[in-house]
Amino acid sequence: MTIDQAGTVSGLDHVAPTRREEIAKALTERIEAPEILAKFSGPDITLRGPNSRQPFKLLSPARTVVISDHPLFQREKLAGATSYQVYVGELNGQEVAKSEELSSDQTKWRPAALLKRGEIYSWAVAAVVDGKEVLSTGAAAPEMKFQVLSLNNLQQLRSLLMLARSPERMPLPCAL
Repeated sequence: MTIDQAGTVSGLDHVAPTRREEIAKALTERIEAPEILAKFSGPDITLRGPNSRQPFKLLSPARTVVISDHPLFQREKLAGATSYQVYVGELNGQEVAKSEELSSDQTKWRPAALLKRGEIYSWAVAAVVDGKEVLSTGAAAPEMKFQVLSLNNLQQLRSLLMLARSPERMPLPCAL
């Protein structure tokens, strides 16, 4: 398949002319970044703080939209840490969940309360090393944000998954 400078598509002779025009338009238009990406890189909230030590990595959820309103938070271990505590906050800076003190080998945590669907959250972890707190999101580390999938989008996703599993679904005329 090729598209010339005039936007004419060739190599898709089996596709209807109107569909070829739609394909050409889709392939030649500038695609804007989704609005959600700007929100993930927006201003920092109060979960961050000064940090003289090298921060450790937060693994998941990481700058993404999650389906579950009860997400599993995962991080890597920090050498010498004796305990950890996970903090989850809204973009306005209000803390919405906080873990109990987690042991040094516990790298996963799930909050007891459900998070609000459609909301964007930020999370951080504080480790205790030599009696001092070390934050995962030190001044140089990127803030870890994620969004919980809205109820409307969750219902749409479920409908699409049901349709995809349906044995009587219509085949697409052309796979691109």
